[in-house]
Amino acid sequence: MLSSRRFFVPGPRGLLGVLMAALFVLGACGEEATYVLSWRFADDPPGAFSARTCGAHGVEAFRVTETADDGTVRRFNVLCGLGQAERRVSPGTYRVGLTGLDFSGQPPEMAEGMVLSGAAGPFEVTEGQAPPLVVSVVVTPRSSCVDGVDNDADGLVDGDDPGCQGGGVREDGPAPARDAGAIDGAGREADAAGPDAAGDGGGAAGAADAGASLDGASDAGADTQADAPFPT
Repeated sequence: MLSSRRFFVPGPRGLLGVLMAALFVLGACGEEATYVLSWRFADDPPGAFSARTCGAHGVEAFRVTETADDGTVRRFNVLCGLGQAERRVSPGTYRVGLTGLDFSGQPPEMAEGMVLSGAAGPFEVTEGQAPPLVVSVVVTPRSSCVDGVDNDADGLVDGDDPGCQGGGVREDGPAPARDAGAIDGAGREADAAGPDAAGDGGGAAGAADAGASLDGASDAGADTQADAPFPT
């Protein structure tokens, strides 16, 4: 007994349409490009990046904002210590921006308008590019005087470190030079009290000496003043 079901067999135009649809789907799946996003801090020489660098700046991760030329925006986080991340995207032109995150997952508290961030672009990513395009972002870190880290391992952090006092901007930098004139003036002022005390002592000694004359007491006072130590 023959089945009454009928099977549809597409004509030449129908076959062409099916084939084009299949090619479109395959093409869409294949439209993928790759680029490598890398980063380093501005105060580190190229090639000197390491996970320790992240800890020294108080950065645990980066929040990446990736913007395509059609306005599509993607945001994701990457661990700072990795140093780079591979991205698979549709071919096109992109811009990227990085914002540092501390160990709580939040942007570190900034001071004096400083921003721990970096950006790169625009750059074009093409399909099948080999080796993949490397996009390097230089991140401007916070000053070591406001990052909450003991950068030079001397037990003093930020404003307590001599390198951050008197206008200093780096914990591991030299302590700001002190005003020699102010030191000298303070020293002279402190020593100036000494002769007065010595003079009082000389007067008491002169009064205790029953045989000393008034002129003798004056001479003794003069000698005491002359012998008092002064800084040279």
